[in-house]
Amino acid sequence: MAENLSKVCSILDKLMLETLMLIEKYIDLKINLETTMCDGEAHLAKSRYIMGQNCVSALQLPIKDSAEFPAIATVHSHDDGKFGGKSFDLEFEKNPKNENGESFDPLRWFGILVPQDLHRAQMKYKQAVTWSVECANLQMEIHQNLVKIKQLKDYKLECSTNKEE
Repeated sequence: MAENLSKVCSILDKLMLETLMLIEKYIDLKINLETTMCDGEAHLAKSRYIMGQNCVSALQLPIKDSAEFPAIATVHSHDDGKFGGKSFDLEFEKNPKNENGESFDPLRWFGILVPQDLHRAQMKYKQAVTWSVECANLQMEIHQNLVKIKQLKDYKLECSTNKEE
């Protein structure tokens, strides 16, 4: 019985260390995400300054009556076979085409010759989406580890109460 208890304690220690490392990665990703979003906003503001505030605004975005357009990024969710958790994959379309088969680029909503800062803002926001998916995957891993830790703590408590009796 003491053998099982020491094994459980060892596994708990490893899981706790792994969870702490995952939390550290998660915090780093969140900081990167925040920085990238701020950079994207700065590039967008610079584009508005260059083109004029009416050229880069919500007025250029499609309205609900406009034609449908394809998604540039798609998130796929699938079950992770290990411990019943989910994981997410992100897929970017290289050359998205609308329903007419024409090439589709959201930057064209703002004109043909758009400033380089608008392209940079788009790249920053794409990177932010990628990091958001990575954050979601890390959250799932952390949650799975916490569930395992709780189960092992319950088992450890059960073993220690059986030992006393």
